[in-house]
Amino acid sequence: MEDQNLMDNSFGDMRISDRMKSILAETAKWAKFLAIVGFIWLGLMAIIGLFAGSMIAMMMSSMGGMSGGPAMGGGFITITFLFFVVLYFFPILYLYQFASGAQKALASGSDSEIEVAFDALRKHYRFIGILMIIILAFYALTFISGIVMASAM
Repeated sequence: MEDQNLMDNSFGDMRISDRMKSILAETAKWAKFLAIVGFIWLGLMAIIGLFAGSMIAMMMSSMGGMSGGPAMGGGFITITFLFFVVLYFFPILYLYQFASGAQKALASGSDSEIEVAFDALRKHYRFIGILMIIILAFYALTFISGIVMASAM
C-alpha cells in the first residue's frame, strides 16, 4: 500500500514521495532564507566591528588613556568581531549551498545534485557540532579554573 504513494523518482535505492519532495522544498526555502539573513547579519557585524573598534579607540584617546591603550582596545574589538564573522561565515555558506543544491535537485531530479546538497548540510552540522564541542570545553575549563581559584583563596 505504501508503495503506491511513492513516486517513480528514485535517488539511488531510495524513492522520494511527493510528500518528501514537498518537505524538502519547504526546508530548502527556509534554509535559503536563514542563510541570506545570516550573510546580511555577518556584513553588519563586520561593519559594526570596524566602527566599534574605531569608536572605542577615539573614546579612550579623548579620555587621555595610556599610550598604546586606545589602539590596542579598538584593534582588539575589531579583530574579535572580524574573527566571529569569519567563523560564522562557513556554516552559513554550507547552509546556503544545501538550500540551493536541494532546490536544483528537486527541479532536475539529479542524484548528484541531491548528494552535493546533503553533503553541504553534513558540513554545516559537522561545523556547528565541532564549534559546540569547543564552546563546551571552554565552559568546562572556565568552570574548573573558577573552582581552582575559589579554593586557592
